[in-house]
Amino acid sequence: LKWKPRMSDRWDCVCANVFADILAQKITRLNKGPNINNPLIDFMESWNEPDLGFISTKEAGDGTTFWAGPSTNNDAASISARRTALARMQKVVYEVCKDVDPRIVVLGPGFVWWNSADPQRYIDFLNTPTGDGGTAGQYIEAFSGHHYDKDTSGGVAQYIARMRELEYVQSVYNPALPKFQTETGLLHGSYMLPSRHAQSIRRKVLASAGLRLKACGMYSSEAAETAPVSGGTGYALSGAPSYVPEVAQAMDQAFVDANGTTIDEGRSLRDA
Repeated sequence: LKWKPRMSDRWDCVCANVFADILAQKITRLNKGPNINNPLIDFMESWNEPDLGFISTKEAGDGTTFWAGPSTNNDAASISARRTALARMQKVVYEVCKDVDPRIVVLGPGFVWWNSADPQRYIDFLNTPTGDGGTAGQYIEAFSGHHYDKDTSGGVAQYIARMRELEYVQSVYNPALPKFQTETGLLHGSYMLPSRHAQSIRRKVLASAGLRLKACGMYSSEAAETAPVSGGTGYALSGAPSYVPEVAQAMDQAFVDANGTTIDEGRSLRDA
């Protein structure tokens, strides 16, 4: 679950308390009561791609983000302030999850790795004081990353390269913490035929097994996009109204094949 609250541009005590209350209510509704023995939240990723928001002030054409606030300043002090705000939010997410349902595994924010400096920026974030005790990295139980590209060949070289960056963060900061890939897909405007898309998904899942990732999340839009190639698929991997049986079945089979593979087995399956 990723939760993006709509609140003011400041991350102050009021915002933190409002956010904590909303998050606690959501977890309670989904994991308690009739769901106590079958919780709907097992993992919590604290924020979606903050490297687009607190490292730069614009988010891929979507305008000023929450972490950038009303200012377009991108000086060192402004970036540091945004990073500190995110570190405090990480602590709030962790404490709320553990207070309401300690079973939830709390992930760090899902960086999208657009910039070559992002691995170090992730490490810098993990070492950032929350301003309210401890550093951000003390409040995560796993590293999280995303991946998107325009590769329509079915290859996974870029995917592996991005996940190696996540692996680097793990090796430097804490090798004992697991790695999660929670989103991957094609960038808007990129399409491939279902057979190629199915092959790409299979390779990504199996490469993830070889890289010892604990999760491989596929992004699927519920809104149909018009593909320039008849029958082509882009974001609509398996979600209504653009359900593509061939792609969905390949996704399911890839996860079955990947279950319990070793690193060497994952490599061989990836190349199959």
